[in-house]
Parts: sequence; C-alpha cells; structure tokens
Amino acid sequence: MSKFIYAFPATGKTQVAMKYKNIIELSSENYHWLDIKNGTSEGNKGQFKMVNPKWPNNFYNKIKELDKQDELLVLITHSASVICQNLCIPYMIIYPHIDCKNEYIERMKKRGNKDNVVKNMKNNFENYVANCMSDNYAQKHIVLNRGEYLEDALLREKLIGEFNEIRNK
Repeated sequence: MSKFIYAFPATGKTQVAMKYKNIIELSSENYHWLDIKNGTSEGNKGQFKMVNPKWPNNFYNKIKELDKQDELLVLITHSASVICQNLCIPYMIIYPHIDCKNEYIERMKKRGNKDNVVKNMKNNFENYVANCMSDNYAQKHIVLNRGEYLEDALLREKLIGEFNEIRNK
C-alpha cells in the first residue's frame, strides 16, 4: 500500500515529486477545477474558473486508486488529508515549526505565489500550524526546523529509501 504524507504548503512537495520516481504530488486543483489557466504553476494557483462537475468523487477515486499501489509515497495537501480520514487511510503530517513563519512567507513569494495567497498564509500561519499540531488522525507528526525542506525530513525519517530511484540520473 502507498504511504500518504500531508505536507504543509511551501515545504517542497513539487521538487521532491519531480526528483524521485516513486513519489508523486497529488494536487486537488487538478481534480477540483476545469479551465485551468496555463497549467498549475505556483503563480497560477487560485486562478481557476469552474468547478469540475465530477468533484469530489474524482478526487476520492484517485486517492483510493493510489492507496492500492505498492511502494509509492503520495504527497498530499489538507483537502486530501480530510478525504484520507473519511476513507480511513492513514497518513503522516509534515509541517514547519511555529517560529518559521517569515521563512515560509519568503518561500511563497520566491516561488511566485499570488499576493492574496501569500497574504492568506501571513494572516493564518499560526492557525494552520496549530491545526497540523492538533491533527489526531495523523499517524506521525514531523516538524521542520528553520532551513529544512520536505526532502530533509523524508531522508531523516528514512521514508526515502532503496525504492525511491532518482529521475533522470
């Protein structure tokens, strides 16, 4: 069965998924919205037009499908963690230390998130981290310290191992 990991925004999900063959990033945007402008780059997040009529069943079905696969790490966001809870699929959660707010705001700016997305994180960072800390469903909580990214935690926790071949060696 796959391992699901809810990783906080700006931890490096996209970079890790691009680097390792057996790690994927499951983004709800690809299932929730139609008429996505110019793909799903960070700068285009929040710029979608129309709800997909298949939502949320299409996303539920994708999570169920991925859960059946072997040796796969599935990186998810909050919306997928809620679905995992509903489907009784275990997951781990990785989030920053509460003192890392400014670092995460800068990461979001640097990667090109829209001003409204950055402002939302700036206004709600402490609440988002507190929600992660109080997630009683998560099997394991992993906290990122200053300067750490998702890949650092995955290596430290030995979640990246032999089966995680690097893409394009």
